[in-house]
Amino acid sequence: MASLEEIRSTRLNKLNLLKEKGINPYPVTSHRDISLKDASEEFESLSKSGEKRVLAGRIMSIRAQGAIIFFDLFDGTGRFQALLKKGEPISEGSFKLFAEVYDIGDFMEVKGTFFLTKKNEKTILGEEIRMLAKALLPMPEKWHGLQDIEERFRKRYLDIISNQEVRERFVKRSKIVSLIREFYLNDGYIETDLPNLQPLAGGATAAPFTTHHNALDMDFYLPIAQELYLKQLIVGGINKVFEIGKRFRNEGIDHTHNPEFTMLESQDAYSDARGQREFIEKLFKFVVKGLFGKLQFEYKGNIIDLEPKFEVLKYPDMTDEEYKKTFRPNLIQPTFLIDYPASFNPFAKRKEEDSRLIDRFQLVIGGVELVNAFSELNDPIDQKERYLEEDKKKEKGDNDISPSDLEYIEAMEYGMPPNGGIGIGIDRLVMLLTGTENIKEVILFPTLKPKEEKNTKELLTAVAILNSGIKMEKWQELNTIAHLTASFAAREGKKLFYKDTVKTKDDKDIVLNIQHAIMIKKADSVKEIREVVKDALSNNLKVSEFTREMIETTNDRKVEEITRSKNIDEVEFLGALVFGPKSIVDELTKDLTLYK
Repeated sequence: MASLEEIRSTRLNKLNLLKEKGINPYPVTSHRDISLKDASEEFESLSKSGEKRVLAGRIMSIRAQGAIIFFDLFDGTGRFQALLKKGEPISEGSFKLFAEVYDIGDFMEVKGTFFLTKKNEKTILGEEIRMLAKALLPMPEKWHGLQDIEERFRKRYLDIISNQEVRERFVKRSKIVSLIREFYLNDGYIETDLPNLQPLAGGATAAPFTTHHNALDMDFYLPIAQELYLKQLIVGGINKVFEIGKRFRNEGIDHTHNPEFTMLESQDAYSDARGQREFIEKLFKFVVKGLFGKLQFEYKGNIIDLEPKFEVLKYPDMTDEEYKKTFRPNLIQPTFLIDYPASFNPFAKRKEEDSRLIDRFQLVIGGVELVNAFSELNDPIDQKERYLEEDKKKEKGDNDISPSDLEYIEAMEYGMPPNGGIGIGIDRLVMLLTGTENIKEVILFPTLKPKEEKNTKELLTAVAILNSGIKMEKWQELNTIAHLTASFAAREGKKLFYKDTVKTKDDKDIVLNIQHAIMIKKADSVKEIREVVKDALSNNLKVSEFTREMIETTNDRKVEEITRSKNIDEVEFLGALVFGPKSIVDELTKDLTLYK
């Protein structure tokens, strides 16, 4: 089987062939006039009318049988078969071009009429073809799909192409979010945008991510929660408000936690935890019915039924570990947990009948916590006292606290109506409704540790080539080499260096050179140099060139003027430099002799 680099090299040759024929392999405009889904749905009328239409998409398979070629296109809406028949109606030249340069993975368009094959397959008979985007790397199917799970997450675009289940999962995620938004808006809520650079990491108890703003010379925090901003809007008279956005918590990663995740947070003035429970129950039934057409769905082998009234239980008197390991996993059907100890949240109101408890609830389904909500504290004096308690915890070394926010206290002192707050973990909800057990499977681009470079990565090398077919003095040869390497280094930049300096034993700096070898070889003629340069460019190598005009004057405008007056065959190349993977560079320059 050909290596990935060999396949890429072959496809680059095909790309260059298209260019040589005057064909733009990446045109600006597509002439597609119907999607593959619509073509399939409207096939009967299209085939009867004999109307010519233009389909476009990615080639997913090619089946050549002598003078005919079948191939399948996919455009994101559906899949459709196309047929090319040599000389009827497509020209023999276009048929030959398809066979020579089109590959699986290429984007193309085909114009033609529609018919049913003998196997009753809907097909377009192509009479014109056009390349839309030449793919240089093969599709995952060529390599039996993406086997490495982390590689699937890193290259999600390939994961979506090769795995229909993954594609459908993220389409379903979009629908879930749309249904939630629809329900909130229909209930009179206003959606808002809130700052992602915050002077305090407030609104929850979690470790934040910190960043620095240079112009203001101050640190900011990425949001761990947005509820304090939402409650300030409640103070301002916006009675129903919500935000769906990213949250960032600098904590552990596991199958239900990702450092960057999506939350919905909302506030409802003149409501409380009981009112929010009723709202959440209606919301979840609306989303599930809209997604499945019924109130039942399967998760981990259990049928979850949202038809009955959700059960309400008191939070158990047990350790957090006992709760997570023995109690919560058994809550399969929708269950509201209520009556949490006051220490669990510094922003929830205490229950009037028992001040040791807060008026808070969580919704658990399938053993997963999905919603956290409570009657919001609106007493600024009580809030300040709770902040002081949080500050004392921090002084004792507890960093899992919510810091005092004096601006929020000030807003509360202008008067805040009673209100209920809700937080919904969108990612976990999508996990539940798509039957997924790993949060990375429902986040398009999850947080991953950088991929370690393998020691087997091919070395890069440079070869500077002198034209020995013309007489040059020694200083001209050295000048040519110097300019070629300087030009190459300037274009490639600092990525050529392992690091800027190294230290001596007595702590003195020595400036490092580039980390790649540079060899000097000789070519016998200008023609030989041009051939090496052409082959190097076709293999996507880096190239520098040095001509007679460049050594005779340092005035670049004059060099440009003289060069413009010549054809390429008239330009006298004193040298060239090629840089890239050692195996390719060595192959291209194997017939050149070493400079001595």
